[in-house]
Amino acid sequence: MKKIIISGINGFIGSSLCKEFLKKDYFVIGLGRSEFKHKEIFQNKNFKFMQVNNIDNKILKDADIFYHLAWNMGLYNTKDTLLACNIELDNIKMSCEMVEIAVRNSVKKIIFIGSISEEMYYFDKNRNLTNIKGRIYGIAKQTANEFCQKISVDANVEYVHVLLANTYGPFDYNNKAVAQFIKKM
Repeated sequence: MKKIIISGINGFIGSSLCKEFLKKDYFVIGLGRSEFKHKEIFQNKNFKFMQVNNIDNKILKDADIFYHLAWNMGLYNTKDTLLACNIELDNIKMSCEMVEIAVRNSVKKIIFIGSISEEMYYFDKNRNLTNIKGRIYGIAKQTANEFCQKISVDANVEYVHVLLANTYGPFDYNNKAVAQFIKKM
């Protein structure tokens, strides 16, 4: 049986990915900061939830794939640029720690889920940007990716960087118009 680890399990993408792997009879370990929110997943015999501050390395050992989706977006719309920078620095640090945990536990492959904002940072580099928070987010995602890739490559662990764009759904807590529209529906 394949063993999959997913950080950010409480989010829309993490929980959806988990459900798909459970349908295929994989064993899924979900990592999250807070108590697990999805009762239908929690009751599955092939699922184990761990809070990130209480990880049991024996369970993570030799997993096939680690999907890193965790990212604190709680204050994304803050008007305080320094606060946004500090939040993103914490996200970069947390990403490196998650990849280090995967490496230490001999995970075979790490998949870092990035954002199209990484690419938008390059496209907008020489323009006067009005979305400073979006640019900080893109820089942070790209920086975390590069650090995590370095940690993985140095440990001879396969590393894949995936960019997602415009992904919305349940448990997506942002205030963008599309997400708000979906909630109203």
